[in-house]
Order: sequence, then structure tokens, then C-alpha cells
Amino acid sequence: MSPASDPASAAEQHPERDDGTTPSAASRILSRWRRFEALVGRLTLVLVLALATLLLADGVARSFASSELGGFRGPFGPTRSWKQPRPYIHHAGEPGATVLGGERHNRFGCRGPAPAPTKGSAEVRIFMVGGSTTYLGNPPAAALIEQRLRQNGGSDVRVFNFGVGASVSSMELVRIVTEIVDLEPDLVLMYGGGNDVIFPVIYDPRPGYPYDYPLYERNPLLEEDYDLLPLLAFKLWTVRRLADGYLREGFTGIEALRGKVKYDTPEWRERIARTYVRNLEKAHRICAAFGSRFLGVFQPTRQYTYEDMPDSRLAHCQEVRKRIRARIRRLDDEVRTDIVDLSNLFDGRPMAATYLEGDELHLTQEACELLAEALAAEIVAHFPELVGPRREPPV
Repeated sequence: MSPASDPASAAEQHPERDDGTTPSAASRILSRWRRFEALVGRLTLVLVLALATLLLADGVARSFASSELGGFRGPFGPTRSWKQPRPYIHHAGEPGATVLGGERHNRFGCRGPAPAPTKGSAEVRIFMVGGSTTYLGNPPAAALIEQRLRQNGGSDVRVFNFGVGASVSSMELVRIVTEIVDLEPDLVLMYGGGNDVIFPVIYDPRPGYPYDYPLYERNPLLEEDYDLLPLLAFKLWTVRRLADGYLREGFTGIEALRGKVKYDTPEWRERIARTYVRNLEKAHRICAAFGSRFLGVFQPTRQYTYEDMPDSRLAHCQEVRKRIRARIRRLDDEVRTDIVDLSNLFDGRPMAATYLEGDELHLTQEACELLAEALAAEIVAHFPELVGPRREPPV
């Protein structure tokens, strides 16, 4: 006899109710649905309570911790007064923004006075482009250089600060083309190289790229298969703190980029050096085409001697520096460009009096004064006819 025809088996599957009747199929389905609803309700309650607890803990942690967000958002942060998206040059300062204790950016998003729309007949215009070491200072290097050149007899010299935080040479090259050549420069001073050397180690590994360019490439609005989890997790402070590495890779894909560029190889370091020096050469040629002089300066930084840096990073900086210096010498022999290597300017000087505490690039104000003195001397040595005392024509 089959189980289906066995009366005892059927009684077990469909037990009688208290009134002696057997529940119908509809009643059994309804009963199962109610048990399912109860289970879903309990799970929903658990999830809501867990989410509420997480949000509460996140709010408490956020209120008691520093105002700076998680490590991921530090370098790859939202736009700030010194870092606004700008066509062609990637980013620049926000025009009119209040910065550094009340100072306001000029109409170009830079510190200090902006060049007048019309150049004076005797005015000598020098534009200093670079990264945060050009942007910072109280006063910044550009203003100090102007003071020293005027003391040297260049009473009509104006030095304009076009420094942009986190800038690299490719950005500066484009800014010369898109902005500065239209402002009638007599001399463009391109001061940098430190960011070109160190940024590919930490951020976007592609030589010459803006440090956070992967964020613009991996835009959720532009990708069809963007991972959802990083987007959901990013707004939670605790997740940013605890899963910094996961978010960094999820939003930037830097590890994948490192594989493509052969990260941490001699070939990669040679491309970094070549890109930087090639940008200097391009800037020299572009300035000459527009009737302007050009002075490129490879900046001094602590990253070539900084004992607190990881050994691998220190070795990288030293190797790339050696390659850049060799390329500058070869270029000067071939083209006779005005490019100066000041990367050893502060060698032997006490680090505490030269660089800000725990900083590889940014100078103390005392060192900024010394830098301005050295740069002014290089300008006078290379272009005495431009910044020397004005002589009256013979009668």
C-alpha cells in the first residue's frame, strides 16, 4: 500500500482540528504564509535595530573624533578652496575663496595679486607655477622673490603666484598654455618635481597624472557595472576608518593600475623621470614660441634623505632623482634650456629648521626665505637684462 493511500499517513500529514475536521489546502497555505510573514518581520526588526545601532555608533564616533574624515577621504577628498575642478588643468584654487586666516584668492584662484588686464609699458611679469610649496608661505616664495629682485634694481618686476596644491608638471604645462601665455609673461618660473617623484608611489602610479585622477575615471555615473558596496559604505565614518584599503581600491582601482604600468620597476622610474624633464622641455619651447623666457627649477625636498620614510620609498625617490638630474644635464647639453637643479639646496642643513615637522616637501618660513633668495639669484644670473637696473638711453 502506498503512503498516499495509507489512512494513518494521511492523518499525520493533515491532523484534525480541535473540532474534528481536517484543514483545507487554502487554510494550510494561509498558515504557512503567516509563519513566513512573522519570520520576515522578525528579520526586518533585527536589521532595522542593527542599522540604527550602526548609525548611532557612527554618529557618536564622528562627534568625538577629529573633524577630518577617514583616511581614504584625506588624500582623495572632496573639493576644497584650494582644489576645485578646472577644465584642462584638472584642478586649481577657487576664485574668491577665503583661505589661510582671511586671505582671499584672486580671480585666478591663486594667492596674492592678480595681473592687471593691461600690462604696463615698463612692467616685467614673472609667473611662478608649482605645487603647494609655491602656494604656501607667509608670505609665499613668489612675493619674497619679487622683494629681492626689486632690491636688485628691478623696480618694475612683478612676480605672480600661480601655485596650485597637489600640482604636477603636466598640469603646470597645460596651465602655461591655457592661461599664462595670454597674460603677457616675460618669464615663467616652473618650480617643482617633488610631486612628480612621490605621487606615483602613493596615488595614481601613471607618470605625470594628477594624483587623484582614478576618481574621475571611475565615476559611478559613467560606469555601467560600478560596485555598489563601496558607494553604500563610503558614507559611514567607521567603515572609512576600518576599511580604508578596501574603499581606496574600490573607488580608485590603483592596484590594477600598478600592474599595468609595471609599478616599482626601473622602467617605471625611468618613465617618471622622462615625463617630468620632457614637460620642462615642452614648457621651455612653448614659452619661447610666445616670446617669453623660461626657467625650470627641480626643487629640493626632504624625500631624498628622509630617514623616517620606508626604505623602499626612500630608495625610489633617490633613484628617480638621479635619473632626473642626468636627464636635465643631457637636455642642457642638447638644447641649452634654462633648467636648474636645486634638489640639493638644503643638503646638510638641519631638517627641523628646513621642513615642517613630519613633512617631506613643505618648508619652514626660514627655509622659504632662503629658497626665494636662491631663486632670485638664478633669475638674475640667467636673465640680467630682464630684472637688472634700468638704464637711461644715451642722449
